[in-house]
Amino acid sequence: MKNYILPLFLSPFICFGATTNLDIYTNSAFITKTTTLEKRGDVTLQVPAYTTLLDIRFSLQKGCEISNPKLSKKLELETKNSLHVKNLLEEKSKILNEINALKAKEELLKTLSLKNEFDVKKIEKISSYLTTNLIKNQNEINMQEKRLKEIEKILQESVALDKEYKNLHVSYQCQSDKSKLQISYALKELSFTPFYEIYANDTQANIKLKYRAKISQNGLEDLKNIDMHIYSYALNKEVTPQVFYPRYIYKKPETLYKESVAAIMPRAMMKNSDTLIEQREIELQELGTKYVYSINLTLGLNKELLIDINTEQIDAKYTSYIDGYGTNKAYLEAEFLTKHEYQSAPVKLFLNSMPISQYTMPPIKKESPTKLYFGENQFLHVNKELIKTESQKTLFGGSEIDTQKWKYTLTNRAKKTLHVSFVQSVPVSKDGDVTVKTIAEPNYTSQNAEGKTSWEFELKTDETKEIIFGYEITKKE
Repeated sequence: MKNYILPLFLSPFICFGATTNLDIYTNSAFITKTTTLEKRGDVTLQVPAYTTLLDIRFSLQKGCEISNPKLSKKLELETKNSLHVKNLLEEKSKILNEINALKAKEELLKTLSLKNEFDVKKIEKISSYLTTNLIKNQNEINMQEKRLKEIEKILQESVALDKEYKNLHVSYQCQSDKSKLQISYALKELSFTPFYEIYANDTQANIKLKYRAKISQNGLEDLKNIDMHIYSYALNKEVTPQVFYPRYIYKKPETLYKESVAAIMPRAMMKNSDTLIEQREIELQELGTKYVYSINLTLGLNKELLIDINTEQIDAKYTSYIDGYGTNKAYLEAEFLTKHEYQSAPVKLFLNSMPISQYTMPPIKKESPTKLYFGENQFLHVNKELIKTESQKTLFGGSEIDTQKWKYTLTNRAKKTLHVSFVQSVPVSKDGDVTVKTIAEPNYTSQNAEGKTSWEFELKTDETKEIIFGYEITKKE
């Protein structure tokens, strides 16, 4: 029977090599260690101190069995940093003792007296001895105090806490050699922050989307040459549809549950340096309804990596969108289709390499129209003028008509033709005694059931266009 120790962390026992996988979900991360076994033996593995047996997953090839998995009590692991700090503290103690001894020697030299000495040669010899030794002594004190200050500075910047861990011990028995054993457990000391950088180029009519991430870990070891997988979903979140309840028109339905089980579970689970750019080949794989990015890299302790996960450069349609229902300003809109899915994450927007904005971007669906806005187009001037507001009754009574009408003057001061979308809002009536009539000169391009009314057109350089918009609301008395 052989005993194996998986050298996950700073273990002095390295009996065999093990491959490491790091699986990152949007709400958790797991490490998986894989190793090759003989027919019979034991494996000891260092795991984080918060790990329990319920948190550990074992995976064995057919023909193998494990038995007696045990976790030790919490132990302290001396890190390289803590060993360095201890050495510095020992050196500091020695230096303080040497300084005290040198100062005592200095006081002793100062007590030597030539008061009763009359021989000139002896006086000169003793004086020379005292002077030389006092200078030498003071120089040594100065050197030691300088080193002491250096040590104090390093100690102030260092954290000497020993990390806690547990030993996982498990026995196994296999029908043949070279069987594989996988041990998986959670890694809470991982920080993974995805974000996007989106570069709009309205001259070349395209969008460059960069999906990036900052990643660091403060576990118990350097994760060297690991296979990292970045999944597009949260573990155990919204895996089932919500419970179906009938909808009543005239009767308010009783509230059976405020939240579904799938909505409650994730919340319960959630309760319980210098940045280096990592340029590696990343593989994207679609897993039916999900997708995963895979990359091989080394993730050292307390070192932050910046990785480029994916980059797309795609065609985009640029429109100057005027919200006549709101600010009456023109905003640059980019509409595009991505080749891949993207989860919600912070985004930084750039227009022709100039920073525009940053916020949290909602998810982007693959090959589904996506619209982003890159701020006000200050070259498209919009002037609004109220030309009519009137309320009157019909000649024979029975109805009241309210009329609102505006004139919009749009002028293109850009040095290129702009595609313009002018959007207004018409009131929508859900009362049979109230009717709404749209006033539009020229006629609008489209209008939906919610009253969203749009004009789509091209506006050349220095060209001006006028739009008359309004509505009549007729109410039966």
